[in-house]
Amino acid sequence: MELADYLGVLRRRWWIVVLLVVIGAGAGAAYAKVAPKTYSASVLIEVTALPNNANSVSGRTGGNVNMDNEAQVATSTQVAAIAAKTLNDGVTAQSLSKDISVAVPPNTTFLQLKCGMSTAHQAAACADAVGQAYLTQRRTNAANGISGEVNAQNQRITTLTSRVTVLKAKLASFKGRGKTTARVRVQLGLNEAQTQLAAAESDNAKLVPFLQDLNAPGNTMVGQVVTPAARPTSPSSPRTLLVLPSGLLAGLLLGLLAAFVIDFRDRRIHSARDVERFLDLPVLVNLADGTARMQPALASPRTRIGQSFTELGQYVAASLGEGSHVVFVAGTSAGAGCSVLAANLAATLARTRSRVVVVCADPQGTVTPQLTGVAEDRGLADLLAGTATVADVAQQASDEPELQVITPGRDAVGGLLNLQYEASRRLLSELRRDYRYVIVEVQSVGEDSTAFALAEFADAALMAVETMLTTRPGAADCLQRLDRLRTSVLGAIVLPASTGKPVRPLPEVGSMSRAASASSRTRPEPRPDSERRTGPASNGRGTSSSPWPSSGLPRSEPQPAGPPPAAKAKGSKGSKAPGSASSGAQSAPPPAPLPPPLSGDPKTSGSRSSGSRSAPVSSSARPAGDDLIPWPEPPDKISEG
Repeated sequence: MELADYLGVLRRRWWIVVLLVVIGAGAGAAYAKVAPKTYSASVLIEVTALPNNANSVSGRTGGNVNMDNEAQVATSTQVAAIAAKTLNDGVTAQSLSKDISVAVPPNTTFLQLKCGMSTAHQAAACADAVGQAYLTQRRTNAANGISGEVNAQNQRITTLTSRVTVLKAKLASFKGRGKTTARVRVQLGLNEAQTQLAAAESDNAKLVPFLQDLNAPGNTMVGQVVTPAARPTSPSSPRTLLVLPSGLLAGLLLGLLAAFVIDFRDRRIHSARDVERFLDLPVLVNLADGTARMQPALASPRTRIGQSFTELGQYVAASLGEGSHVVFVAGTSAGAGCSVLAANLAATLARTRSRVVVVCADPQGTVTPQLTGVAEDRGLADLLAGTATVADVAQQASDEPELQVITPGRDAVGGLLNLQYEASRRLLSELRRDYRYVIVEVQSVGEDSTAFALAEFADAALMAVETMLTTRPGAADCLQRLDRLRTSVLGAIVLPASTGKPVRPLPEVGSMSRAASASSRTRPEPRPDSERRTGPASNGRGTSSSPWPSSGLPRSEPQPAGPPPAAKAKGSKGSKAPGSASSGAQSAPPPAPLPPPLSGDPKTSGSRSSGSRSAPVSSSARPAGDDLIPWPEPPDKISEG
């Protein structure tokens, strides 16, 4: 994972982190509020070295006193027992020793004894009692040690005194014999005994007064209390300034852990990076960048989303090339993203290319009819059942005269359940003849994916991926099904999850006013069989069953055989042939192969092929509501200008 992936997890799961941080802080505050209060008081004691050097000088702490040993003595049960007797509150030595703590400041001979109790008064009394108990215990130990040493010295003095007496008597027996070897030997022993006796008496003379002073009340020979215990003003435990940050930190760590674990277990696609990484599929349009939700609607060409769909339409048209093509739009989630993509792509191709039809093969989840403003009437299910023709079910979109929509039909679920190969092939072949682009909208997940077999007849496919709705297994399954049907996938379009009901696009600022609402438009009637094209279609693909005349413009009533009223008013310009759109044009030529895109020449003929975008017509020949797009002026007006 890269840094952007970690940041993406935090953007998606930030609420988990925040929630657990708040919970951690709340738990810390609650613990600080309800936990038992403990008050701590401390006493500072200076430890004095004893003259007899009773303590070891080889220790971690320097000086004549081993402070590590003294710290252990201070927390012993003997000291706790003396303090418990002093307090006389029923506490035992074992429990009191657990409430005692000791600290030794570095490079000093001081002990800091601390005692914790439930009240401030008890804490101060306990600290003083423990300090005095330690001094008492140290005095007792020192006195016992010195007393033992005095007793040992007394016994030695007695022994040495007896020896001196014996040696003196023996030396007297050698008087008058001269300096013999034996006499010299006795004299040396006597001198040594007298020296040892003098040393023992000297040590004893020092220890006895010290022992007497040590046993005197109020002496400070073993140490003294430098700072007595003071009554604490606030509890030492729990510490709010420590508990709250600890709760925050614990909540933050748990929140980050939970966020990454939940995101790791989440199988949904969250961004375009997931599509490229897990599906190895190029992302043609990414509309989910910075957008969490999107309301289903037809995007205006002037908006950023509309420009993205325009570029997508140009890419699809350039990839497929000339001729009629079937584009398969596969939805990978139960949302409205597939319908949004199919409707906007079809509207873009109809606006910039030629005639387009959208086939809604998603019987329950499609919102394309609402987006394009057509009624829920007979549709694809009736075509496959043979009870209707394309002319019967194709409905013109309210805002795009070159766009028609085939709804799923009244009994779409049952009609699409048993999809026949030959019926599907004949239908798409017929739609290829009548339209430049056939957009088939199908879901690849759920029970409504039975029409996915139509992808076999498609020239290319696009995958609609909705963030937070499409799962990685679902998208991979859709891609695998398209690969099995040998349908080329151009790429994926990443859309944010849909929310709310579909809405109709609002009019752009400065656009022409609408003459009639979409609900008041009548459905175009099919042409009689005698008026349908029987020769080669303008795109060179044979007979067409389209309900529209050769001009390619929708209408609600058959065009009159004679010239329109606008042409009669300009009789000086010449007579019009039936079916022509301009007064200066001759009769419509035979259908020709698909012409190149219009160059904007105002002198083009009124009749056009099915591959043209629009043609100049008189106001009387326009269908109701076709003022939704700016129409060019008739050639006769242009020539007059």
